[in-house]
Amino acid sequence: QYLKYQADRRKLDHLIEQEKSANQEHEFILFQLREFEEVNLISGEETDLNTNLALMESAESIRALAEKLNFQVIQSENSISNQLTQIGNELSNINQDDKDLKSFYERINSSKEELIDIAKELENFGDKIDFDPSEINQLRERQDAINKLLNKHRVNNVEALLKIKDALQTRANAVSDLSLTIKKLQDSLADAKIELFKKAKTISKKRKAVASDFEKKVHKLLSELSMDSAQLKIKIDTDQELNNSGCDDLEFTFASNVGSKFLSIKDVASGGEMSRLSLCIKSIAADAMSLPTMIFDEIDTGVSGDVSLKMGKILKKISSNHQVISITHSPPIAAQADHHFFIYKDNDKDRTYTHLKTIEGKERVYEIAKMMSGGDPPSDRALANAEELIKS
Repeated sequence: QYLKYQADRRKLDHLIEQEKSANQEHEFILFQLREFEEVNLISGEETDLNTNLALMESAESIRALAEKLNFQVIQSENSISNQLTQIGNELSNINQDDKDLKSFYERINSSKEELIDIAKELENFGDKIDFDPSEINQLRERQDAINKLLNKHRVNNVEALLKIKDALQTRANAVSDLSLTIKKLQDSLADAKIELFKKAKTISKKRKAVASDFEKKVHKLLSELSMDSAQLKIKIDTDQELNNSGCDDLEFTFASNVGSKFLSIKDVASGGEMSRLSLCIKSIAADAMSLPTMIFDEIDTGVSGDVSLKMGKILKKISSNHQVISITHSPPIAAQADHHFFIYKDNDKDRTYTHLKTIEGKERVYEIAKMMSGGDPPSDRALANAEELIKS
C-alpha cells in the first residue's frame, strides 16, 4: 500500500508540474479562443461578405451605368433600340419572303428586346442596392476582423479558421481534464494516507509493546558473549510523516559499559562489539521469522577465543530451524558446522579460478588446525585441538 501511495504521490507531482506548464499555455489558448468568440465566425461567410461589400461600395457606379444603358438603349432620340428598329424595318422591306433575311430580322428584333430588358433589369438591380454608409463600415470592420484572424493563423478561409478554433477548444478542455484528474488523485491520496496511518499506528503500538522484551533478550545474549555490561536501547519516535516501515523513526543505541552514554550503534560500537551485537539481533529475529536461509559473512570480525566458541554455539542453535551459511576464518565457528566447504583459488597465465570443495574427516581437521596455528603443515597440538573442537 505504501509503495502504491509513493508511486501515486510521484504521479501527482508530475501531473502538477504538467499542469503548471499547461496553465501558461492555457492562458494563451483562452486568449485566442476569446478572439474567435468575439468574431463569431460563420462557415462560408467571407464569400458573401466580400460580395455584399463590393456591391454596396459600387452602388452609385451601378446606378450610373444603369442610367447610361437605359438612356442609350431606350431614351435617346438616336437610341440603340430605335436604330435596331430602323435596321430591322429596312431589312424586312428588302425581301420578306427570303428565309435568311427573315431570320436576320428576327434576331435583330430579339437582340433589341434583350437589350431593353437588360437596361430595365440593371436599373431595378441598382435601385435595390441599399447604399448605407454605416452598414458599409460594419461590413468593413467585420472583413478586417476576419482578415486579421486569417493572417494571424496563416490560413486562407473561414473553414480553416473554424478547424483551428476546434483544435484550441480541445486543448483547453484537456487542461480542464488534467485538473479533474489531479483533484481525483489528491482525494485518493488523502484517503490512502488516512488508511496507512491507521496501519502505521497499529505497527507502532506493537513495536513499543515488544521493544523492552527485545532489549532484554539482546542483553541476555550479549552476556553469554562476555559483554555483561553492554546494553541495547531502542528509541522509537512517532512522526507525522509516513515512511516505508510505518510512521516511526527508530534508532538503535548502544552502551558497552556501566555508566556509558547510550549513543547510536554506528558511532560507538567497535568491530568486535558490532559482530556480537549483530549476531544477537539476528538470532532473535530468526526466532520470529520464517527465514529459509541466513548468511553470516565474517560475523566473527574482531572476536576470538572463548567468545568465538560461544558465537559458534549460537549459530548452531539458529541452524536447528534455519539453513545457516557462515563465511568465517574462526576455527570455533567453523568447527560447529554440519558441512564444511573449503574455498581456494588458482590461476593459469590467462585468468584466476575460484574453487569450492567439501572437506570431511581428517581433511577437515587438518584445515581447522591450519586456521588455529596459522601454519601449513599445522602442529600436532593444533591437530589435536582441532579434533577436540569439532567433537565439542
